[in-house]
Amino acid sequence: MKSKLRFLICVGLLAIVAFPGSLLAQSNEDAQYEIGPDDTIQIQIWQRPDLSGTYVVDEQGKLNLPLIGLFTAEGKTAGALGKELERRFVIMDPGVSQVLVTVTGFNSRRFTVVGEVRAPGVYTFRKSPSLWDVILTAGGETPNADMSEVQIVRELGGGEVETINVDLSGGLNGTPSNSIPALKPGDSIVISSVQTNAVVGDQVQVLGAVRAPGVYSLKSATTVVEAVSVAGGHMESADLRKVKLARRGNSGAVVYGIN
Repeated sequence: MKSKLRFLICVGLLAIVAFPGSLLAQSNEDAQYEIGPDDTIQIQIWQRPDLSGTYVVDEQGKLNLPLIGLFTAEGKTAGALGKELERRFVIMDPGVSQVLVTVTGFNSRRFTVVGEVRAPGVYTFRKSPSLWDVILTAGGETPNADMSEVQIVRELGGGEVETINVDLSGGLNGTPSNSIPALKPGDSIVISSVQTNAVVGDQVQVLGAVRAPGVYSLKSATTVVEAVSVAGGHMESADLRKVKLARRGNSGAVVYGIN
């Protein structure tokens, strides 16, 4: 009998998810947001407009700015970062008296949800979400979802991947919160089908920066390149260095990095 496999291909995103915000004030939630890798920030220096601009925090949580150079932004709020930049810039230019920092792209808390949810996809959050937060943001589970074996797939670095199985069959209010592990940015959530105890048959699901994300037959896409092609091809904003292939194995989902 031909083995049935289910694949997920996610094309890495470079596109900025922008949120409206005032340059003069941010919401309380935004003010408490801690900056992380891939976040986009806008810096305004009234006395030195030539130093103002939009910057992206790198994967190590650092920014590279004119006059200052490379320094750590990760873990700081926009307000705290602005005060630190004031101290650093004034050393180089005593005329600088105010630096305004605004987070315009909340990209560091990004999670992928696949399988038996109503709206599979990649979601970003301004604050650290719970597992249920992510599932509900993806539309909630479908009637076919096997909530007794929800999987959290986590990249550990160096090509290693950890799969954590979580029983959510007790429902939103029936599963003790202390038994649900905390999520980490970049985690993928996989919800299997109760009918097959797998994420459904000979299909490939393509998500991310492609022109027509969706589910396609493996008959029309037998390689990663073909899968991306049948999904309309990659968008200009795609980071092809961060393509990932997720495959269900005997002990859970296995994620491969593909360049």
